[in-house]
Amino acid sequence: AARGASNFETLFALGVLCYFGAHFLLHTGINVGILPVTGTTIPFMSYGGSHLLAEFLALGVLSGMGAYARPHRRDAGGEWSGGYDQ
Repeated sequence: AARGASNFETLFALGVLCYFGAHFLLHTGINVGILPVTGTTIPFMSYGGSHLLAEFLALGVLSGMGAYARPHRRDAGGEWSGGYDQ
């Protein structure tokens, strides 16, 4: 997430991380008995249809952001910037 070439990529990766992290904490709390049992689906395990599609779509977009090579360019100070190999 920190290596994103733009603020959008960094914030999108952070949002996906929070999404999966919240599901992890929710289901951990349910299994331990701290939280009441709800009808939420387990990521990548439930047959949730649209939920499963949204998870794979988010991971696919993240993978696409990481695979897309950006050209290097010079900033105002003459330094090379851009791309993921910095």
